[in-house]
Amino acid sequence: MSTSIILLLLLLFFNNAFFFQVQATLSTAAQFELIHRHAPQLSGRGRTLGPPENRLEGVKQLIHSDDARQQMISHRRGLRRRRMMGWEAHSRGDFMKIPMRSAADMGTGQYFVSFRVGSPRPQKVVLIADTGSDLTWMHCNYRCHDCWKKSFLGRAERIFHADLSPSFKTIPCLSNMCKVDLADTFSLSRCPEPMTPCAYDYKYADGSTITGFFANETVTVGLGNSQKIRLHDVVIGCSESWVETSFRELDGIMGLGYGKHSFAVKAAEKFANKFSYCLVDHLSPSNLVNYLSFGNTTSSLLPNMQYTELVLGVISPFYAVNVVGISIGGVMLKIPLQVWDVNGDGGAILDSGSSLTFLTEPAYKPLMAAFEASLDEV
Repeated sequence: MSTSIILLLLLLFFNNAFFFQVQATLSTAAQFELIHRHAPQLSGRGRTLGPPENRLEGVKQLIHSDDARQQMISHRRGLRRRRMMGWEAHSRGDFMKIPMRSAADMGTGQYFVSFRVGSPRPQKVVLIADTGSDLTWMHCNYRCHDCWKKSFLGRAERIFHADLSPSFKTIPCLSNMCKVDLADTFSLSRCPEPMTPCAYDYKYADGSTITGFFANETVTVGLGNSQKIRLHDVVIGCSESWVETSFRELDGIMGLGYGKHSFAVKAAEKFANKFSYCLVDHLSPSNLVNYLSFGNTTSSLLPNMQYTELVLGVISPFYAVNVVGISIGGVMLKIPLQVWDVNGDGGAILDSGSSLTFLTEPAYKPLMAAFEASLDEV
């Protein structure tokens, strides 16, 4: 039952003492600065980006976007389950048509990164860092000199011009990579000619649609010692058109989810199979920076750190956590076990695009009852 899905989401209101502060990195580490949606650097990019009018308005925006994202994630998980059922039906000669949606939803991204793509001169785009997506895509222009004028309404300075990059190589629709490897990343089955680029069509929860095709491209990342390194053959999505208005305020998505062709997995392979990020309180002074790091870092860790294993590949592309229960005052709450079952319809995930912790009703009610009982005793 979909109501059993638990979303344990990263809190952005944490005191930064709960996190390690990333200092300098070794030469074997790559680093991106994470820019919060309310940071001054994003002013002018959209009505909900940049500093809010006041703190109350900022909190309202975060709660509104979290609610939309929670619904979208639940929708996404149900979609993947139905999609698998569709594949099983297809193998028996039946056919099932299911709308496609992605975990990225405009207005719900909390952190952005500067992303440099292409060669020989990398082009800069600003992407939402999203652990709920396994595809990195951006608004893109390829072999169509007037398309960006029609589709992107003059946003030429924020579009990746693939024609200018000799390292940009489309993935053929007849290839095994398109038909098999990218099938779970919403690749389309149409293939008019063998070398036609492998296409995708994302339909979002608000009715917006992004269409484009897959390609391999070179991405340039910065190292902690101010040097740069290039990652070759990174799978990206070249989105050439959209319908509705959800994507006027962003350049694309940086896919950090757990998937074979996720940027997180690709970069981690290059940098010691490690991927981490540090979030400070978004109300902290601007000189405190959030970082997304790949590889080994020289970090100042808090004493007595505790760890828990991530559950990978079960609720793809999300990172799940094996929660077994919630206790208050040493007393375990009576919450149905299926709420935590990652192999069923339950489970808990971490999500970079949310500010609040969401609990499904069977977990939320006993939690609030215990809190209220504690307050009555005061």
